[in-house]
Amino acid sequence: MVQPPRVIAIAARKGGVGKTAMSVGLAHRLVARGRRVALIDLDPQSNVAAMLSGDPVAPGTVELLARHAVEPQVLHGIQVYAGGPSLDDPGLVMRLDPNDLAIALAKLPVDVVICDCPPGHQHLERLALRAGQISLVPFEPHPVAVIGVQRVLETIAADRELGRPAPSRVAVVISRFDPRQRRLHGNADKMLDFWSGPVLTMRWDSTFAQALAIGEPPPGGRAVDDLEHMIAWMEAAP
Repeated sequence: MVQPPRVIAIAARKGGVGKTAMSVGLAHRLVARGRRVALIDLDPQSNVAAMLSGDPVAPGTVELLARHAVEPQVLHGIQVYAGGPSLDDPGLVMRLDPNDLAIALAKLPVDVVICDCPPGHQHLERLALRAGQISLVPFEPHPVAVIGVQRVLETIAADRELGRPAPSRVAVVISRFDPRQRRLHGNADKMLDFWSGPVLTMRWDSTFAQALAIGEPPPGGRAVDDLEHMIAWMEAAP
């Protein structure tokens, strides 16, 4: 029997906190480890394919959700399913069952699936949370970002309480972390006082930013070290 892939949902309910950069960075590092990786873009802006120098309007996630035959773009060894404006169609969203993405992803011939969730679109986000065994919730120390984190965690907790599919492992990730900015990042723990689970960090450096800007795998640096730490935490999950 073929083992279904492990699904990672990266969700924050807010834009600009590094979800797509984290999704792409993790995909690069997993491919470097020899994993077969699919990257699902649930954002109508389709930033994943664009960041990897692919075609942001190629057939992808919408066709996957509709259970149509669709070939992903293979970019740097990553199987990419592009998002696109069709994900903004209210009719499409209303027709979807919350478990449709989980059903589609279970059939992909890969080891790991990373779902990059859109900001401010809880219905598309929930598709990924229902499909995922693991969720990473990026956070920057800002009151609006705190609200986004709380809403994602509340969605997961509510689904668990009702016996619905939900990630069994969840970590909040302090994104773009810079320990030198004490006034900004020194308050992160206080702002996350409602969360008693794992808190990871993703530092930001010029090597990582430059690699993403030209669609290349980041060769090393602090951000890559933190991505490797995230992977170690995820792969320790049962």
